[in-house]
Amino acid sequence: IVVGACLLLVLSTFASSAAAVFMAKDMRVDNGALVTKDNQAIKTTTNEVEATVGALAFLPDEARKHVKSVTFRGDGSDGDEVVYEKLVGSIVVHPRESVVLTTTEGDTLKWSLANNKDGIKITLADGESWMMDSGCEKCTILNLLQDEEVTQALDEYHE
Repeated sequence: IVVGACLLLVLSTFASSAAAVFMAKDMRVDNGALVTKDNQAIKTTTNEVEATVGALAFLPDEARKHVKSVTFRGDGSDGDEVVYEKLVGSIVVHPRESVVLTTTEGDTLKWSLANNKDGIKITLADGESWMMDSGCEKCTILNLLQDEEVTQALDEYHE
């Protein structure tokens, strides 16, 4: 009887603790979205900064670690504009001098202060290449707080 009573006490304590934890939850993840008990989506923000490839030469090291994608434009075979949205594979930076960004598919975007500050050389993996105004391509830097250091770096690039 004593063993049965102890077992009943342990199980009831466990059950009441589990119920308290379950009922105390205010939020849950549903299909990747954070929602309340009443299925109301909770707004979250992502700090995002867009910068040109050349600006990466001026940004702090920490900022470059967050570059995930790059978008640039070119001409298709029929003369229509093509928008390329690529994932970044690697970035080689010589601070305040040059940047070579390579996509996961092997495309390269090269910018150099010495050779042509206002231009960027784009070479696709298939060998097709062209020059473009360096202000026409954008990198998306996710989850980067645009603090004073980042703002000063972008201002220095645009001078």
